[in-house]
Amino acid sequence: MRVTFEQIAATRLGPADWQAIETLRAARAGHDSPFFDTRFVRAVARVRPDTVMGLAHSAGRLVAAWPLHVARDGWSRPAGAPFADWNGPLIDPASDLTPARLLDGLGLCGHTGSNMAVDPGAPALHRETTASLVTDLSAGGPATLDALARRHPRHFKKLRRLGRKLAADHGTVRISRAGPGSEMLGRLMEIKRAQLVRSGLHDVLAPAWVRALMESLHAGASETFGADLYVLEAGGTFVAAEFNLRSGPVMHGWLAGYDTRFAAYSPGHLLMMHLLPAIAQRGVAEYDAGTAEHGYKAYFSNGQRTGTSATLFAQSRRAAFQPVRTTLHRLETAGPDTLARLIGRSRRRIDQICAAETSLGGRTRGALSAAGRLFVAD
Repeated sequence: MRVTFEQIAATRLGPADWQAIETLRAARAGHDSPFFDTRFVRAVARVRPDTVMGLAHSAGRLVAAWPLHVARDGWSRPAGAPFADWNGPLIDPASDLTPARLLDGLGLCGHTGSNMAVDPGAPALHRETTASLVTDLSAGGPATLDALARRHPRHFKKLRRLGRKLAADHGTVRISRAGPGSEMLGRLMEIKRAQLVRSGLHDVLAPAWVRALMESLHAGASETFGADLYVLEAGGTFVAAEFNLRSGPVMHGWLAGYDTRFAAYSPGHLLMMHLLPAIAQRGVAEYDAGTAEHGYKAYFSNGQRTGTSATLFAQSRRAAFQPVRTTLHRLETAGPDTLARLIGRSRRRIDQICAAETSLGGRTRGALSAAGRLFVAD
């Protein structure tokens, strides 16, 4: 059956369009993440004018929707990148469309996808399977923590000891939700920015649209959707915080940080111990901790979900620098170890810069900074 495709600015979509996209999401298993909630896309569109929705219709019915940022050269990235931790098109389960076919139909030349919930559907560069840690909280917070403690008894015994020491040294330890009027979000973002600088990574939190997005999601939070900020304190003093995005019963760990003065107490671990019961009490049934590279969160997970990261090229439209990209990919995967690591590191950093920075000046400054760090070890 014939399929028609169109790109439309996300801000031009009406209530009926958003409802049709939400219906498509509900029909597709594995798309419960807040990043697939249409309210997230609408929030992104309000601060990023380059947000479009790629749509596919068949027999007058919506069969695919893909929220994207599209550059002038036709290259696309997920809407909200680099903060859309899960992404990819919503495709009707009965349709045989794939991301690769959607690129062709929408007239795009390529796509950088990170942690896509669907298979790309065609050969791709830099393809890798990603793993995200999840915690099923359906048994309740205390019961879930008890089960995790039985799985990792020595670790939880140590954490309980550190928690008692933190309380003895600094006062009562408690976790609370910070409202939109709190200064805590700004504090957490400054902690994360300092961490990015120390790590030699691009400061993806610097662009104005990022702060505007997070503040709007926090200000508009409800019991069904929005961003919550949880703060761990000892004796009324800030220890650690986590800023999370929620859609219905699913919550995604987004930004986390701690005051380095409390590093000896394993603040990230203590935050998780207090966070899981707190969010379960508010009706959260699943907590997604994000990619498994955050090793400490493995102690607090009881499941895993996989995705796919890849660079896709359309077959009908030649992407700028495609031969160069292909050559670099060959060197990254089969070249000398030192050169391969250098190419891979620089590619990942440039991707982050292009996703976060919307101006030529921002991208230029980011690229120059990244070039100066090419030979600095990760």
